[in-house]
Amino acid sequence: MLVRLAAHYWFTECRPLPVTDYALYQIARAHKPTWRTERENIKAILKDVIPQLDRAREKRVLMEENLTRLRAKGSSVSKLATAARKAQTSTDPAPPVVPKKKQANRAPVVERSTAWRD
Repeated sequence: MLVRLAAHYWFTECRPLPVTDYALYQIARAHKPTWRTERENIKAILKDVIPQLDRAREKRVLMEENLTRLRAKGSSVSKLATAARKAQTSTDPAPPVVPKKKQANRAPVVERSTAWRD
């Protein structure tokens, strides 16, 4: 029951848990008699666990923001390098001219054999 409530809290991005006993009971998917006997213990444990989950969530969000910022910085650096490379190649006076190969200069890859005939 405790794990289900903590997982629900985490998966809903640390939104407050419902206040009503019935809603908590439904989230925990508990057996009614078991819930009645254990709800005070579970609520006491949740009071200790929820602040830890909040801190973990804040830390996770901060790490995601830092990664996003670093990713944007990295992509801007690579875009700048690409633009510099393109600018450098465009300042060349003329691209080199490569002569076309003539078909007569090429040797056949496989010579035709007359030994086999159908």
